Amino acid sequence: MSSRTLFFLIAGAFLASVFVAKRFLRDMNETASISSPISTLDLSQYKAIGIKRVKKDTIEIQGLKDRPVMINFWASWCAPCMTEMPSIYKLHEKYRSQGFEVVAINLDVDLGKGVEALARRFGKPPFLIVPGHESEYVDIFQIEGVPYTLLLDRKGKIRYSSTGERDWMDEESIKLVEGIM
Repeated sequence: MSSRTLFFLIAGAFLASVFVAKRFLRDMNETASISSPISTLDLSQYKAIGIKRVKKDTIEIQGLKDRPVMINFWASWCAPCMTEMPSIYKLHEKYRSQGFEVVAINLDVDLGKGVEALARRFGKPPFLIVPGHESEYVDIFQIEGVPYTLLLDRKGKIRYSSTGERDWMDEESIKLVEGIM
């Protein structure tokens, strides 16, 4: 390979990476500008809640007794977490009138940055966000990766648990959620 050919290959790769980076930054700015402003977030509402394992397959959540609940462990640095989050917003909207609750346990070191990342991309979170970075929740649920999601029926019994991204508005997921209602 001649030095001239090598030069053009390197220059082409560099220009392509600049193009991709510019497009990514433009898309991120457009996404941020269409969502609700971060200044409206009141981070004081996001605080730890009492979650405890009553039995191996039963969870009790302070203030959410007799409600079907999704517990979702997530972080803003987790691409699969952020990919599935719009479907969690939609799922919450669809079933909240039936008592369905979402408890999103944020594993970011800085809770504020995690909540702001959601607000910028998807709008102000309409469900409960709980700090989880230095909590016992990871140990209680023995999670090994994120996103990690559990579905609890109205008695607090775990009916579903899984690690990994999911589209919560697809047919199979809707059946799972309707099964805990």
